[in-house]
Amino acid sequence: MQATNPTDFSLTKVVIYPNGGKPERAITPLIVSFEYVENITQPFLSAKMQVVDSAGLLTGLPIQGGERVVVEVDAKAFKKKVSYEFVIWTIQNRFVRQQKQSYDIGLVSAEALINEVTRV
Repeated sequence: MQATNPTDFSLTKVVIYPNGGKPERAITPLIVSFEYVENITQPFLSAKMQVVDSAGLLTGLPIQGGERVVVEVDAKAFKKKVSYEFVIWTIQNRFVRQQKQSYDIGLVSAEALINEVTRV
């Protein structure tokens, strides 16, 4: 079977594991959109989540960068669930409107950070 349109995939679970041993937090209901990117010229995966947050997620965890994020996707076209593991590398496009924050969380696979800190 072949996936032919974006509705063949659905985001089922997104969990952030904060640094410092705090308990994990499921944020699936806060996600408005999710963009996943594989690029042949980059040796890592990347993704971007648009989040609408009225619960104070950024300060409650807090998110500082480097937190582990596990994303589970239901691939209906292939009749299976797929799990991806990322780390947070940036928070962008942050603004507040009607007592809700909206922002984008940039995610990369761990290989991207390892690549940046390894001395050659």
